[in-house]
Order: sequence, then C-alpha cells, then structure tokens
Amino acid sequence: MDRCWAVGGVFRGFEGFRGFRGFEGFRGFREFGGVVVWIVVIWAVVRVGSFIVGRDTFSGTHSKTEKYMMIIAHPDDESMFFGPFLSCAARRKSGVVVVVLTDGAGGGDRATRQKEMEKLCRDEGIELFSLGERDGYLKTTQELIDQLIVIFKLTQSGKVVTFDKKGVSRHTDHTECFYIAKTLATQLKQPTFLALQTFSLFGKYFAYFPPLSQALCPGQARHCTRGSYAPLTIKNTLKDSLSCRKRMLYHKSQLLWFRYCYILLSTYMDVNVLEEVRSDVWSD
Repeated sequence: MDRCWAVGGVFRGFEGFRGFRGFEGFRGFREFGGVVVWIVVIWAVVRVGSFIVGRDTFSGTHSKTEKYMMIIAHPDDESMFFGPFLSCAARRKSGVVVVVLTDGAGGGDRATRQKEMEKLCRDEGIELFSLGERDGYLKTTQELIDQLIVIFKLTQSGKVVTFDKKGVSRHTDHTECFYIAKTLATQLKQPTFLALQTFSLFGKYFAYFPPLSQALCPGQARHCTRGSYAPLTIKNTLKDSLSCRKRMLYHKSQLLWFRYCYILLSTYMDVNVLEEVRSDVWSD
C-alpha cells in the first residue's frame, strides 16, 4: 500500500478538487500537492546543478573574433532557441548578425514583431536584417540565397548558424532554414556551418544536468558520424540564464501564458548544442 501512496494521492487529490468531499478529499488534494512540490524541488536541484557541473565545449573551438551570421525564420527565434549562443558570443566579443527570413505575420502583427526585434538588436548590439518572406511558406530560392550572400559579404561574417533538419519543433520554416544555410555555405565555398541540434521532447525540458544530457538527447552522439564533427556544447552561467530570459521579454506580443512556462522550463534557455555540418563543398 505504501508504494501506491503517490498514485493514490493523485486520485484523491482530483476527487478533492471536485468538491473537497470532507476531510479525506482535502487530505488527498494535499497529498497530490506534496507530490507536485517534490517534483518542483527535484527539478530546481537539477537546474542549479547544471550551472555547476559540466563543461562548455564551444569556447575553445572557435576564434573569439569570428563573426557569425545567424539565419532564423521568425522574429523571436533568436531568443527562444539560440539564447545561450548569443550570450556566449557576447562573452567572447564575437560579432553576431541576425537574418530574419520571414515577416512573422503568422504569429501576430508583422509591424509590432519587427519593432520588438529591432529594439532587442539595438540594445544587444546585434546587426539585424529582415528579408520579409511570407511566414509559413519559406522556400530555398536562388533569389533568397543571393540576398544572403550579399549580407554575408557586406557584414564580413565568417560562419553561418541556423537550425538543424528537425528545426527544434519541426516547423516547416525552421527546417527550411537548414537547407537554405547549406545551400548558402556551399555557394560561399564555406566547408561547414553550425546547426542547432533538436532535443527529444523530454530532453527539451530535462537535459540541464550533463550526465542526463547523453541519455535524454542520444541524437548528440548519433549526429557525430558521417560528414560532421563532434557537437559543440554551450552552457549558460547563472547570469547568462537570466539574460536569455530577459531577451524573451522583448517579444511582448508573443508572451502568451504557455510561453512563460517555456521561458521558465525550456532547456534551450540554458543549453545549446551545435553541430558543425559539412556543406556540399566537400562533394564538389
């Protein structure tokens, strides 16, 4: 019976929630609340551990003076998914150019989202280019690649950064960014570009602690084979963790209730794993 305590508490908790039927109902609800509290405590301990244990493998790999051109689909992708990378680049005094491919109209008023993005980049010292492609209909075209080539050369960028093939959430615009970046790198004769690895659904919220990351995100090891290098891990300091969440607050039009949950809990707020992917230059 003792081993059934947690499950029993959950059911009694819901029974109590439907009307607090006497003392038993209240006690069941209280027991359910206790389970939730323990889950939150364990999660908090693991989160704090992530700032103490583990190693940032990105810092010693790339030149501190290298400039990165980040290709994203929507205004807010840079903060929602690439926050640790931006914080790392700021620490290392590396320049970042952000290219937003779509107008973001699928997620709200395009003018509002553009103003939010401009303010963030202005405050963070990030160069911003918005190409205004139709949200939800992003395609790899030579016209788009030509625009990106001009931006890459104009800003004297050295490396392209974008989503991987899965695009974190499998959003079609996110996944298309990968193929756009690969085509761009190939035409620029760049041998590689950096792609943000997609965590598993569970790993998106519980991969903070390094010993857990390999178990929860086995794709990291899988992607090291054939045509790519070992993944580069970027882990936030506590200060960086707060900065990443602050960036999301610039995108006020996107802050629905579930986004606050994401800001609090998501792995992408604290950890980025970047794969150095070979372009088609290698096959020429």
